[in-house]
Amino acid sequence: MSKLVREVALDALLQVEENQAYSHLLLNQKVKENHFSKQDVGLMTEMIYGTIQRKNTLDYYLTPYVKHGFESIEQWVHVLLRLSVYQMVFLDRVPDRAVIHEAVTIASKRGHRGISGMVNGILRSFQRQGP
Repeated sequence: MSKLVREVALDALLQVEENQAYSHLLLNQKVKENHFSKQDVGLMTEMIYGTIQRKNTLDYYLTPYVKHGFESIEQWVHVLLRLSVYQMVFLDRVPDRAVIHEAVTIASKRGHRGISGMVNGILRSFQRQGP
């Protein structure tokens, strides 16, 4: 599974969250733009729809791990955490270590070192203690 798949899923989820974009139209657009394999399209579809469908549950799971509340973190970080926890809880074929590694890599690209450390800490704590 490519790193790009998670990054594209994150971008799509951010557009849905910030602009109230239609997820099915956005998904079709992302698939056309990126020429993913059939397997990657299936995974991306599951991650996007699953994260949207279970948004409240994912926030409930994350709340104890975000010390100063969701208002204290940037929107993209919040969505990245949701996407990662969705994979850790609901996708059996994706190992937690891979999810955490990819999330930290994405956080490093988009933010500063402190953000990637925070993402790593939150996801590792979640991995140890569970929902």
